[in-house]
Amino acid sequence: SSHDPEEVGTCLKEMALDALHPQFVQKAVLSVLEKKEADRDLIAQLLHALSNSKVVAREQFAAGFALVVEQLDDIEIDIPFASK
Repeated sequence: SSHDPEEVGTCLKEMALDALHPQFVQKAVLSVLEKKEADRDLIAQLLHALSNSKVVAREQFAAGFALVVEQLDDIEIDIPFASK
């Protein structure tokens, strides 16, 4: 659950699939674009916790956000405020 960043971090570590962390970041961001602010805040807190605990490396975050940016033109067709 995204309500427990420690649990998410433990699961990511146990899966030992570091190469997929950028896709995890991408999916986390995309999953809340059309959600309520509270949901976006939860994901922001989760990603912040994963960064602070170094479960997801800075480079993996950058790659994940780059994946989102690559899709922005398509995303903004359905969600006009996505780039904001």
